[in-house]
Parts: sequence; structure tokens; C-alpha cells
Amino acid sequence: MKKLTFVIIVVMFALFVSCDQLEEITEVGLNTILRADMPVISLKSNEVYNFTSGGTFALTDNQDIEEYIDNIRDIIANDGSLIQFNNAQEGNKIMTLHMKYGVITDPGKEPQMKSIFSFSGNLQAKDGAIKYLNDSWSHILIKGLVADKEKAFAIKLEGTANYNVNVPVIIEVPVRIDATPLSKN
Repeated sequence: MKKLTFVIIVVMFALFVSCDQLEEITEVGLNTILRADMPVISLKSNEVYNFTSGGTFALTDNQDIEEYIDNIRDIIANDGSLIQFNNAQEGNKIMTLHMKYGVITDPGKEPQMKSIFSFSGNLQAKDGAIKYLNDSWSHILIKGLVADKEKAFAIKLEGTANYNVNVPVIIEVPVRIDATPLSKN
């Protein structure tokens, strides 16, 4: 009887190890872009336009990863994070940017917002757009998404410009999603 119990324990251990190895073998690596298009409100104050933009950002909004949402092992921000203002004319510039985010826990309440970055300088219009290419902030947002992957995030972008920013702002974060199609349930 002791031998049978020992054999059963060994077989169960072998199956457990094999399932973990099978999960690693079947892991899916997917490159995609997390994107949000957010409306902008712009008000003139003296010679400067103050603008604000807000929207939501959620992993479940991305059709590429929707089927893996329950089995995501890791999300890594790739290079190429972008904040873009389209329809900018020559001479238009963004002078300041400040971005915050917060986890939406109650749809009726604004979440507690955390600062991601602040920028001060002059972003010039080029080829009809003003682009802020910087990867320093995206890992902070992705870390938050990984911690609460089922929830939506509120994003708020504020700043100043020398023109009336009246088009939606585009936020794009290229990521690599590591997931396994096998469930641990």
C-alpha cells in the first residue's frame, strides 16, 4: 500500500510539472498597439490656449488580446509610445503637457489620478501633426494595466498651446503581450 501511495504521488507530481512546462511551450507572444482617441476642449486665456482631454484606456478594448485577457502573464511596453495632435498648421506648437491616469473602480466617480509625466518646451507642427514621442511614461501606465487588467483606466491630458487644439488627441502604446491560451482553473 505504501508503494502504491508513493507511485500515485510521483505520478501526480510529474503531471503537475508537465502541465507547467506545457503552458510555457504554448505561450503566445503578441505585439499590438494599445490606442485611445480622446476629445479635446480648448479655451483661450490671453495669448495661450489651455486644453484638456480625457478618455478611457482598457486592455479589453483591444481585439487582438481580448481572447487572452484572463491568461496574460506579462505586458511589456515597446519603444514608440506616441501622443499625437492632428490637423496642426505650420507655426502651431504645444508648449506644455501633463498626463495623469487612474483606475476606474466606480463608473459614477472620477478615480484618484496619478501623474505620469509633465513636459515643458515647444513641440512644433510637422507634416500636419504635432507628435510627442517619448517612452518614459508608457511603462508606468502598462504597470498599472497589468495590476488591474480587467478594469478601465481614466486618462487625462492637459496642456497649453499657441493655437486652438480642437481635434481628438491620439495616444498609442506599442506593447508585447505574453499569454497562455491554457487556463490555470
